[in-house]
Amino acid sequence: MDEVAIRQQVEWDGKKYQEYINYGTEIDDDSLPLAKEALAFMVVSMNDLFKLPIAYFLIDGLTGKQRANLVRQCLTKLHSICVTVASLTFDGCASNFSMAKYLECNTDSADSNFKAWFQHPETKEQVVLFF
Repeated sequence: MDEVAIRQQVEWDGKKYQEYINYGTEIDDDSLPLAKEALAFMVVSMNDLFKLPIAYFLIDGLTGKQRANLVRQCLTKLHSICVTVASLTFDGCASNFSMAKYLECNTDSADSNFKAWFQHPETKEQVVLFF
Protein backbone atom coordinates (compact mmCIF):
# COMPACT_ATOMS: atom_id res chain seq x y z
CA MET A 1 0.00 0.00 0.00
CA ASP A 2 1.15 3.52 -0.72
CA GLU A 3 -0.10 7.06 -1.07
CA VAL A 4 0.17 9.10 -4.24
CA ALA A 5 -0.30 12.86 -4.34
CA ILE A 6 -2.97 13.99 -6.78
CA ARG A 7 -3.95 17.38 -8.17
CA GLN A 8 -6.85 18.92 -6.29
CA GLN A 9 -9.66 19.59 -8.73
CA VAL A 10 -13.31 18.81 -9.27
CA GLU A 11 -14.52 17.38 -12.57
CA TRP A 12 -17.99 16.63 -13.88
CA ASP A 13 -18.11 13.20 -15.58
CA GLY A 14 -21.59 13.69 -17.01
CA LYS A 15 -23.29 12.10 -13.99
CA LYS A 16 -21.59 13.42 -10.87
CA TYR A 17 -18.64 15.41 -9.59
CA GLN A 18 -15.39 13.51 -9.06
CA GLU A 19 -12.34 14.04 -6.82
CA TYR A 20 -13.96 14.46 -3.41
CA ILE A 21 -12.70 12.11 -0.72
CA ASN A 22 -14.05 8.59 -1.18
CA TYR A 23 -13.51 5.65 1.16
CA GLY A 24 -15.60 3.28 -0.94
CA THR A 25 -18.81 4.03 0.95
CA GLU A 26 -20.80 5.39 -2.02
CA ILE A 27 -21.45 8.66 -0.17
CA ASP A 28 -21.87 11.36 -2.80
CA ASP A 29 -21.77 14.70 -1.02
CA ASP A 30 -20.18 17.85 -2.40
CA SER A 31 -19.66 19.14 1.16
CA LEU A 32 -16.84 16.57 1.51
CA PRO A 33 -13.31 17.98 1.22
CA LEU A 34 -11.31 17.63 -1.97
CA ALA A 35 -8.95 14.66 -2.07
CA LYS A 36 -5.24 15.46 -1.87
CA GLU A 37 -3.98 11.89 -2.21
CA ALA A 38 -4.95 8.46 -3.43
CA LEU A 39 -4.21 5.53 -1.11
CA ALA A 40 -3.55 2.56 -3.39
CA PHE A 41 -3.49 -1.15 -2.57
CA MET A 42 -1.69 -3.62 -4.84
CA VAL A 43 -1.45 -7.40 -4.78
CA VAL A 44 1.90 -8.91 -5.83
CA SER A 45 1.94 -12.63 -6.57
CA MET A 46 4.47 -14.82 -4.80
CA ASN A 47 3.97 -17.75 -7.21
CA ASP A 48 3.55 -16.00 -10.57
CA LEU A 49 4.87 -12.89 -12.26
CA PHE A 50 2.13 -10.32 -11.83
CA LYS A 51 1.16 -7.24 -9.84
CA LEU A 52 -2.42 -6.04 -9.73
CA PRO A 53 -3.86 -2.87 -8.20
CA ILE A 54 -6.95 -3.92 -6.25
CA ALA A 55 -8.24 -0.72 -4.68
CA TYR A 56 -7.69 2.98 -4.29
CA PHE A 57 -9.28 5.46 -1.94
CA LEU A 58 -9.34 9.22 -2.50
CA ILE A 59 -8.24 10.75 0.79
CA ASP A 60 -7.39 13.99 2.56
CA GLY A 61 -5.30 12.38 5.29
CA LEU A 62 -6.25 9.30 7.32
CA THR A 63 -5.78 8.26 10.91
CA GLY A 64 -4.04 5.01 11.76
CA LYS A 65 -7.39 3.52 12.74
CA GLN A 66 -8.96 4.45 9.38
CA ARG A 67 -6.00 2.92 7.53
CA ALA A 68 -6.28 -0.29 9.56
CA ASN A 69 -9.98 -0.51 8.70
CA LEU A 70 -9.23 -0.13 4.97
CA VAL A 71 -6.57 -2.86 5.22
CA ARG A 72 -9.09 -5.18 6.89
CA GLN A 73 -11.69 -4.40 4.18
CA CYS A 74 -9.20 -5.25 1.43
CA LEU A 75 -8.14 -8.48 3.15
CA THR A 76 -11.77 -9.52 3.59
CA LYS A 77 -12.59 -8.81 -0.08
CA LEU A 78 -9.50 -10.72 -1.25
CA HIS A 79 -10.41 -13.67 0.98
CA SER A 80 -13.90 -13.74 -0.58
CA ILE A 81 -12.30 -14.47 -3.98
CA CYS A 82 -9.86 -17.06 -2.57
CA VAL A 83 -6.73 -14.87 -2.55
CA THR A 84 -4.29 -15.70 0.26
CA VAL A 85 -2.38 -12.70 1.63
CA ALA A 86 0.96 -13.44 3.30
CA SER A 87 2.28 -9.93 3.95
CA LEU A 88 1.59 -6.20 3.93
CA THR A 89 4.28 -3.80 2.69
CA PHE A 90 4.34 -0.07 3.41
CA ASP A 91 6.79 2.81 3.79
CA GLY A 92 8.02 4.32 7.05
CA CYS A 93 5.41 7.07 7.27
CA ALA A 94 4.28 7.71 10.87
CA SER A 95 0.61 7.12 9.98
CA ASN A 96 1.51 3.64 8.71
CA PHE A 97 3.15 2.76 12.03
CA SER A 98 0.05 4.08 13.78
CA MET A 99 -1.99 1.77 11.52
CA ALA A 100 0.23 -1.15 12.57
CA LYS A 101 -0.64 -0.47 16.21
CA TYR A 102 -4.36 -0.62 15.36
CA LEU A 103 -3.66 -3.95 13.64
CA GLU A 104 -2.25 -5.06 17.03
CA CYS A 105 1.40 -5.05 15.97
CA ASN A 106 4.35 -3.78 17.99
CA THR A 107 6.93 -2.35 15.59
CA ASP A 108 9.40 -1.23 18.27
CA SER A 109 12.32 -3.57 17.59
CA ALA A 110 13.91 -2.71 20.96
CA ASP A 111 10.83 -3.96 22.81
CA SER A 112 10.83 -7.58 23.98
CA ASN A 113 7.22 -7.82 22.74
CA PHE A 114 8.18 -6.95 19.14
CA LYS A 115 5.49 -8.31 16.82
CA ALA A 116 5.66 -7.56 13.09
CA TRP A 117 2.54 -9.50 12.11
CA PHE A 118 -1.20 -9.40 12.69
CA GLN A 119 -4.07 -11.84 12.35
CA HIS A 120 -5.95 -11.94 9.08
CA PRO A 121 -9.55 -10.84 9.84
CA GLU A 122 -11.05 -13.92 8.15
CA THR A 123 -8.53 -16.77 8.35
CA LYS A 124 -6.79 -15.76 11.62
CA GLU A 125 -3.46 -16.63 9.94
CA GLN A 126 -0.43 -14.36 10.33
CA VAL A 127 0.01 -11.47 7.90
CA VAL A 128 3.63 -10.29 8.14
CA LEU A 129 4.57 -6.59 7.93
CA PHE A 130 7.38 -5.31 5.71
CA PHE A 131 8.39 -1.69 6.15
